[in-house]
Amino acid sequence: MDFELNETQRMYRDMVRAFVERELKPVVLQYDRRADPKEAVPVDVYRKGLEQGFHQMVVPAEFGGMGLDAVSTIVILEEMAAGDAGFATTWHVNNISLTVLLNMGSDEEIERFLRPITEGAGGVAALSTTEPDGGVTSALLIDPAGFVFRTRARLEGDHWVIDGAKSYCSNVGLPFARWVLVFCRADMEKTGWASTLPIVVPLGTPGLALGGEEDKMGHRLSSTQAFTLDHVRVPKENAIGIGGRAISGGKRRTPYDHDTAIAAIAVGCARAAYEEALAWARAREVLGRPLIRHQMIQAKIADMYIGLEAARSFMYRTAAYSDTHDQMDVRLSRAVKVFATETANQVTSTALQVLGGLGYCKGSITEKCYRDQRVTPIYEGTNEAQRISISQLIEAGS
Repeated sequence: MDFELNETQRMYRDMVRAFVERELKPVVLQYDRRADPKEAVPVDVYRKGLEQGFHQMVVPAEFGGMGLDAVSTIVILEEMAAGDAGFATTWHVNNISLTVLLNMGSDEEIERFLRPITEGAGGVAALSTTEPDGGVTSALLIDPAGFVFRTRARLEGDHWVIDGAKSYCSNVGLPFARWVLVFCRADMEKTGWASTLPIVVPLGTPGLALGGEEDKMGHRLSSTQAFTLDHVRVPKENAIGIGGRAISGGKRRTPYDHDTAIAAIAVGCARAAYEEALAWARAREVLGRPLIRHQMIQAKIADMYIGLEAARSFMYRTAAYSDTHDQMDVRLSRAVKVFATETANQVTSTALQVLGGLGYCKGSITEKCYRDQRVTPIYEGTNEAQRISISQLIEAGS
């Protein structure tokens, strides 16, 4: 089994790495330290990302996109996250939204809803599952047959009428966000996925009200807002798929796996902390010799390296599986999310310890990464819920 990147994958890695060095890293600490969360989102840098085509990485070539394989997408996300985890999450959320559309929608739906994203200057999509009175993302992992969304959609003539509230929605507040995919309960007689429909709601639709930027501990460069839906009306054609789970032809149009993507974001973020700690250990002298020549520090450097290499290999393996099989191995994808995010937690904590007081102060990359990575074991299904789901899948023999 070859874990080396091919020439095309290395090209994308180098292209994104150069973009991050040129456009993101010079401003990332400045934006991160802004007290007003509205001022922390680097809209101009995101627009430059649109010019690079970051919003089209999962869109198949037949629909005018880049049509990247799963390994290429996680390579790109790791490089983005090495600059800023929130920046990477913004593109990741767009990827998820488009993946749902691509893998569940009809050709007509895909053409119609991709157009606002891919035409002109480009744009991004948002996706919303979490609700104020419960972490539905975690609930659906634990009880896929019994969970329900409290956001309701009812059919009135040729329109869906949606009422409810969503929280912690990435991208919805960006000025170039085009639509949000709202997961709703559409069948009150059923539960689980059978009761659920994802419905495209264009931003600016009457009745859709944003709640303002969340003042987050980390990921400050990403836009995160709650919103409410008060009798929001959209055409019935805006519902994607059948019962929220149809896949046209039974085959995915894109192999993108959101759990493996979270692993890549965690690894990229932790890598940035590791690199700063390593540079500090080489330059800092204690008791007449560089810090890196003290055995306890050597052990910490080694442990960080081992953790990052193991997590990266695991995510390459999982992404490669997604590229070579009609369906992903759900156990693998959930397992790599748990392993990589918890490894990132350990690596950033160790890097901060190596930096000492410098790492505890604002202005170090490691202090920022320590805050940024902390959400990765929480969002898109907590690691506690992931473990329960993995165990259930193992028990079921799937």
